[in-house]
Amino acid sequence: MIWGISGEKKLVTENLPTLQCPNCHDIGEVYAIAYCKYLHLVFIPTFSIGKRSKFVCETCQSKVKKKFISAQQQEIAQHLKKSVKIPFTHFIGASIFSILLIIIFSIPSKPAIDPLVKLQTPKLGDIYSVYISEEDDLFSTWKTVNIDEDSIYIFKNKVKIEGEWSFILGKDKESAQMFIPDTIAYTKEEILQMYEEGFITDVDRATLEEEQ
Repeated sequence: MIWGISGEKKLVTENLPTLQCPNCHDIGEVYAIAYCKYLHLVFIPTFSIGKRSKFVCETCQSKVKKKFISAQQQEIAQHLKKSVKIPFTHFIGASIFSILLIIIFSIPSKPAIDPLVKLQTPKLGDIYSVYISEEDDLFSTWKTVNIDEDSIYIFKNKVKIEGEWSFILGKDKESAQMFIPDTIAYTKEEILQMYEEGFITDVDRATLEEEQ
C-alpha cells in the first residue's frame, strides 16, 4: 500500500485490576492503552493525526468496547492520552517534503533571454513569432535553418493563428509545425529592423541552445 494510517504500539498503558474481560472473563487482565496514529506514505510516517485510546485484554487480545468500561476507568484512559507525547518521527515525511520544497524553490531560475539579444546572436533552430496581418490579427512563425556572416535563412510556417503565437501550444501540436521547405534569406539588419517595427514579436530557443 502506498499510503495508509498506522498506530504506534502501546506508548502508555495502565492495568485495570477490577475489570473483567467480557470475552474471556479474566479479571485484571484488561489494560487501558494510549497511542498515537499517523498517516504514512510508502511506509514513511508523514504527519500525526492525533492521540487515541483503547482497552485490550492481555489474555485473549480482544478489544473491549467502551460500554463495558466505567466512567472512572475511561477517565484513566483520558489521562493516559494527555500524557502521551506525539513522536517527532511521525513528521518525518512532512519534514522531508518541506526540505525538498525549500530546495526546489531556492534554486534560482534562469533569467529569460531578451528576444533582441537572441536576434543579435542568432542560432539554428530559433523560432520567430511574426505578426503577419494587422487587419486580421494573424500570427505565424519562421524557423532559422541556416546562418552565415551576413544573413539568416528561414522556413516559413504555413499555419496562421489569430492572436499572439503561443510557443508552448505550438510545440504540442504537430499541425502548428508545418514549415514550408522553401528557404528565404534576410540580412541580419533586416531581421533586427523587423523586430524594432513589431513584425517579429518573440524568439523561442531550445534550453540546451540557450546554455551554450
